[in-house]
Amino acid sequence: MRRELIAQQLELALREELRAPRLRIIEVAGERPAIDEQREPWIPIKYGPGGPDDWYGVVPVNARFERFPGRAAESLPLVVKVNPKQGLSRTLIPWIIEQKKIALDRPYWQYRCAAETDHTAAREQHVYHLSRSTPALRRVLPRCYGMFSDDATGEHAIFLELVTDAARLDATGAQADWPPEAIDEALTAAAGWHAAFWNIRQADIPWAGPRPTTDDMVADAPLWRGMLDDARARFPELVTGPRGAGGMPSSRPCRTGMRRRSVVPRPWSMTISTSATWDSAPA
Repeated sequence: MRRELIAQQLELALREELRAPRLRIIEVAGERPAIDEQREPWIPIKYGPGGPDDWYGVVPVNARFERFPGRAAESLPLVVKVNPKQGLSRTLIPWIIEQKKIALDRPYWQYRCAAETDHTAAREQHVYHLSRSTPALRRVLPRCYGMFSDDATGEHAIFLELVTDAARLDATGAQADWPPEAIDEALTAAAGWHAAFWNIRQADIPWAGPRPTTDDMVADAPLWRGMLDDARARFPELVTGPRGAGGMPSSRPCRTGMRRRSVVPRPWSMTISTSATWDSAPA
């Protein structure tokens, strides 16, 4: 999304959010840090290639503005998040499958369950709208200053608070020594998020991703088979060699006597970024 368009829409959003109808943007400066792509090469796959004047993904920004003529200029650090038209089912997840050389019988987006992670860009905006009337969501989400959709390109921009004091960010799962207080706080936040959508009717949130039906799960058996074959090759201590009923690799019992399963029933929940199915796929 072009920076000029973002600046125009940010000005309109801040006028409303800050209740300053005469607010004028002086400058919007920012760029997606190059180190992000070096550290996480999937970023341009998920969001698209970015540049100084063409923004995609998460871009830290400093906006300078005056609330009304003659007022001293103010600065607001924030994040502009630009989501592309295409959803994860057509970008990031197929890339993971290709990188991991997971053998499937068709492109990922042709499976029924892929609809859950398609058309994801607009959903995030709806969640921020919903958070205004849902305290459990508002507690865990950054402040939203506004948003904008470009009908011509299908791109969606969200103007968010720049959070600088986030703790325990650990995408690789390397930290295993969280104190009880931090665990309790994280579980409380996660529970509040899921509670906000518990037993909610699809008709009440038509913008949400479709929940796979039993028929969908059965029809996608080749997808689950491909995932289990890959898991058996990567984690032979968890997934055994012999195939169980239905041609699927069987699983070893865990200590509790329950069996590990790759597909489990779970409460309906929102899918904003990656699908839960693929959480463990990137190394």
